Amino acid sequence: MTEVDKLKTWLQENEISITALADAVGMSYDGTYQTLNVRGPILGRLSDGLKWKFAQKFGVDIAGQIFDPDISPTPSIAQNNGSRTHITADAEQQ
Repeated sequence: MTEVDKLKTWLQENEISITALADAVGMSYDGTYQTLNVRGPILGRLSDGLKWKFAQKFGVDIAGQIFDPDISPTPSIAQNNGSRTHITADAEQQ
């Protein structure tokens, strides 16, 4: 079961609509719908941004049950070649 499927199942079990999810994570309805029904299934995963916003709103424990463990609940900012900033799970690895 992909994390998209897990999220859809969790939304159904908790009677949360796409509209309510969009409001909770600060996304538009269209963007959330596209993520759940078009982009997510094609990619087989959800964006880190959506997962991060979901974890902030619904909690890291719930997010950990739904999403693959590929994002850190507390990312840090690191410099990449001194010109671009990106988020990493552990800045000391850079």
